[in-house]
Amino acid sequence: MAMKRFLVKSKLGLGRDFSVFDDEEATNKVYFIDAKIGFGTKADIKDTNDNILYTAKGKIINIPRRMEFFTPDGNVAAKLTARFSPIKSRLTMELSNGQVWELSGNFMGKNYTVMQGDTKIIEINQKWLTLRDKYFVEIDDSVDTALALGLVWAVDIWREGKNN
Repeated sequence: MAMKRFLVKSKLGLGRDFSVFDDEEATNKVYFIDAKIGFGTKADIKDTNDNILYTAKGKIINIPRRMEFFTPDGNVAAKLTARFSPIKSRLTMELSNGQVWELSGNFMGKNYTVMQGDTKIIEINQKWLTLRDKYFVEIDDSVDTALALGLVWAVDIWREGKNN
């Protein structure tokens, strides 16, 4: 299986917006994650034409942490559950088609791997020493890229303690 590499950069501002590029020079934006400020955690995952592909919604306080991803017509596309602890953190995303993604890795260092069964489908690495958060994300061609990027945004929000 082939992996496609993306550069994910946070934007400066009140929200936790991300611009996603298909090149390391950040010249060709292919997705935008538009975080909403308000009661609860919410973001729209958009394509280059500003079409909403998914909307992520989480509650203010819930343990374990939960978030749902909705299609534009309001159907649940995936449910994300996270349990963070100093000893062992676990994050599971259940897709509406029955697939299950398991995220593991170094939550403090922001380096993660997402597995579907025995297959690595997503690799997330944060680039250090930058003014804004910057991630390199490799996503398997068989995976819904917009949903995978929504997962990256959710983990960042939860680990940074923003909007929750």
